Amino acid sequence: MAALHHAGLGFRFDATICRDDFSEDEAKPNGKAMVRMAGMLRLRPEDCVLVGDHAMDLSCARSSSAGFIGVLSGTFRRDDWSRHGCEVVIESVEALPRLLLEQKS
Repeated sequence: MAALHHAGLGFRFDATICRDDFSEDEAKPNGKAMVRMAGMLRLRPEDCVLVGDHAMDLSCARSSSAGFIGVLSGTFRRDDWSRHGCEVVIESVEALPRLLLEQKS
């Protein structure tokens, strides 16, 4: 929560799933957690977006039919994301609220 707050995302979340909430066979890149999260929010996975910093995150989004936004805070650079077919990339999660508002308009 401290990291989210530092990134300007310190607001209350409607639902969260942590890595150790379910068995290891449901871990990324398996999309089960994303499907479960969508259900918790009463949404379809295809109406959700997963934000990640690694190809495993992208695989998780694809296997659940969710959208995906790549972030450059990890080891992946823009050319890495491009090679994996990721179309939307942001510098930091700090840019996420603005991007989502722009896409909503």
